[in-house]
Amino acid sequence: MKPYRKPTIVDHDGDLSKQWYVYFKWWDEDTQQFVKAKRSKLPNGQAINRIEGKRERYKQIGLLCDALEFLLSQGWTPKTPLKDEQIIPKAEPEQEIKWTVADALDEVEKIKSQHLGKFGNRTFKSKIRDFKTFLINEGKGTFSPDQLGRRDITQYLRHIKSTKGQNGEEASARTRNNYLTELHAIFEKMIEEEIATKNPCKGIQKLRETVTRHQAFTREQVAQMGEWMDKNDPYLKTFSYFIGYAFLRPSEILRLQVKDIQANGILLRAKNAKTAKSVIIPIIDRLKPVLDEILQQANSPEDYLFSAEQVPSSKPVGGTQYFSKRFDKCRQYMNKEKGCSFTHEHSLYAMRHTFIKDLYLHFKETMTRDQAEFRTMQITRHQTTSALRAYIRDYSIDTLEDWGEAYSIDY
Repeated sequence: MKPYRKPTIVDHDGDLSKQWYVYFKWWDEDTQQFVKAKRSKLPNGQAINRIEGKRERYKQIGLLCDALEFLLSQGWTPKTPLKDEQIIPKAEPEQEIKWTVADALDEVEKIKSQHLGKFGNRTFKSKIRDFKTFLINEGKGTFSPDQLGRRDITQYLRHIKSTKGQNGEEASARTRNNYLTELHAIFEKMIEEEIATKNPCKGIQKLRETVTRHQAFTREQVAQMGEWMDKNDPYLKTFSYFIGYAFLRPSEILRLQVKDIQANGILLRAKNAKTAKSVIIPIIDRLKPVLDEILQQANSPEDYLFSAEQVPSSKPVGGTQYFSKRFDKCRQYMNKEKGCSFTHEHSLYAMRHTFIKDLYLHFKETMTRDQAEFRTMQITRHQTTSALRAYIRDYSIDTLEDWGEAYSIDY
């Protein structure tokens, strides 16, 4: 058994007004148990908490932590008098840091960017650069990757929770968990490239996510929203046609280019699809005139169908929030003028569930349940009947018939 526990830095999330120290445990032979201890300086060493600059304080407390770990590994305990020459190992000169964490993040960005699509690349770069900026602001940009610990990651995740929410609100657990997943992959890539030897994200638990369901609209509500869009935002209605008539997800629509529109349908490329499989989506008659009008405005096969200029362009819309924010106005109108009680669960994406429900219930009028499911699955692109049934159950699409006649008990 190792007679000590690895020293860790207690920095109070970088708060210079509080007392920083190195915390560790050592084995006491007299009591036969581990004893807690902390140090903020060594004999003839600098008092950590007198250092006012954050960058310098992190540097000095890092040296203190390394020195204490070395001493403990040599059998030292707080009961033992300490000689000055014992503090730093002379036989092992201090190793030069080959990579700062800032440089390491730049290297990972460079490597991974070669294997990501345009949209994935943009999202990845945004996250990795945000993490790098955070570390630099905290005075840790010059640390080596191995000097970062779980405390540094959790501190950053708290920063994400407080700054990445919408409309000034706290970010969701899902957002925080997505950042954790991304960071975990970044440090794994550092290990693979022999830039780092450990992953500080390991051992950090994901937060429990609150599952929200997009609530389907009624036929009357869809008609009322359509009328509002005709008068106030025709471009939003054009976008919604692809959700309701092609059953595409907003993120998939934004990635469609003119070259993806083919004679036999819309090519949804694997890199853009949720299922990671390329598929041809038929163009039904209701969608064809809308699509033809868009194509007439295009100048190049490389143009994206939707852009901030509201015509096909080489520059795509930045993200799904572009149309979500436009739909917010429609939702506000429905609540104020039509007496609805729409929440964030009544989203633009809910149009997809609304149209799927409409088709499925229509098929059930003339088909058996199995036939209706199979026909719906062909249109919605669910991979299996089980997946479609789970979808129908989760969104309460299928309504139960009255089972009263099945009772044999007279009560």
